[in-house]
Amino acid sequence: MIPNKDTMVPNAAPGGGGGGGMTIGDPVSGGTPGDYLFVGSGPVLAQAAPGALTGINDANVTLTIGGTPIGALFNAVSLTLGWIGQLGLNRGGTNADLSATGGAGQYLKQSSVGAAVTVGTIPASDIGSGAALSRVNDTNVTLTLGGSPLTALLVAASLTLGWTGQLAETRGGTNQSTYTLGDILYSSASNTPRVTKPSRQPSTTPLSHTNVHPSGLTGSAMTSPALPRV
Repeated sequence: MIPNKDTMVPNAAPGGGGGGGMTIGDPVSGGTPGDYLFVGSGPVLAQAAPGALTGINDANVTLTIGGTPIGALFNAVSLTLGWIGQLGLNRGGTNADLSATGGAGQYLKQSSVGAAVTVGTIPASDIGSGAALSRVNDTNVTLTLGGSPLTALLVAASLTLGWTGQLAETRGGTNQSTYTLGDILYSSASNTPRVTKPSRQPSTTPLSHTNVHPSGLTGSAMTSPALPRV
């Protein structure tokens, strides 16, 4: 700052004289407090116009300038923030450009510790240890599990087989659920089994007859078990 015209310029050319610069002792006229010495074609005292420090933010990276950035510089300067590359794993990124990947049934995965994240389906080989699919058979209905049921699932599950209702005639059954002593199974129509009781109770009297030989000799009596009469 040059307060008045009698102040000497401290940055004059050494040795005085030539070089086109100012020599020590050259007077500078005029000026007011706060003026700066500008050396061009000749020394001039004037106020310096302050320059601003400004910033242009990136889509993800921003800058907040503190202090008094509007008049902080001799010349205006702007800072334009940008981005290059992919955000690393240690900063919470994927270290990969995934803009052209993905879709239905796709998942993020790593092939090794610290590797970049990739996108793809989950193959069976990526499942370290699968859970078992098991089954509990019914008395008549059974199930045989094929493949590799012990490691087939993400979580364990079981199948319990059972039976409900009566087996239909078309499947070789009778479509009947109960019988009592003495009941008879008969068909009331085509493919329609029914259960009924006989009209009379079985006879407990055995049948008998006498064998007669052609010679006229009488043999011993023969009996047969009692047969039901209907």
